[in-house]
Amino acid sequence: MLVIGPACVRLLDEPPECYDTIDCEGGYQCLEGVCGCPTGEELCDGRCVDTRFDRSHCGKCGSVCKGQCSAGKCGCPTGFTLCADGCLDIKSNLANCGACGTACTGFGGCVDGSCVPCSEGQEECFGSCVDLATDQLNCGGCDQPCNDAECVGGVCRCSSGQRRCNGFCVDITQNEEHCGECDKRCPEGASCGAGYCLCPVGEIQCGSVCADTYADSDHCGNCDRACPMGKKCSFGACVDA
Repeated sequence: MLVIGPACVRLLDEPPECYDTIDCEGGYQCLEGVCGCPTGEELCDGRCVDTRFDRSHCGKCGSVCKGQCSAGKCGCPTGFTLCADGCLDIKSNLANCGACGTACTGFGGCVDGSCVPCSEGQEECFGSCVDLATDQLNCGGCDQPCNDAECVGGVCRCSSGQRRCNGFCVDITQNEEHCGECDKRCPEGASCGAGYCLCPVGEIQCGSVCADTYADSDHCGNCDRACPMGKKCSFGACVDA
């Protein structure tokens, strides 16, 4: 290996320092038998980066750019200003209206860098002007979503025949999780019909399960009538196993 200036050059009769990048340590790459970084790049945090365009290493290692990194300098496109959150249009950004950090709290919008109030009949919710009487995401108040219901007069309303359960509209006449009323769950294997939990033919509901009282040793002949150890249920009666 021959050192010329800041670079290392491998002599023709010298064995290569590496055959593949896996042979190099510290994040360097294998370039023509020598471990290093490509021309124009340098090693930063264990990898070769081009500090002219890398936002995490803009101009030098560790120099973070929240805007655009170009020619090693951090900046923003025309019409945008570099703020703590990145490149922003301060003419319309509610949190940075007219200048970085100037928030339009209590206002409905930012127009040409000035905070403006909401129109009559609207309220400000999270930086936007909304009609609380009809807004699906802010029905009757900010951050009160209707999900699959419709916001009418500030109240989430489900379609005819449905009821609102846990924020969603369901048909309680046939929903196994809300059968007849919200949160009334049918036993496993049962179905919901006309608002009632229906067990398969030959079974009845015993608590939270459907049981065949003719053969179920835990519900033999009737719900919660368990057969003693060593017995089994046959035609609704406990017999020797």
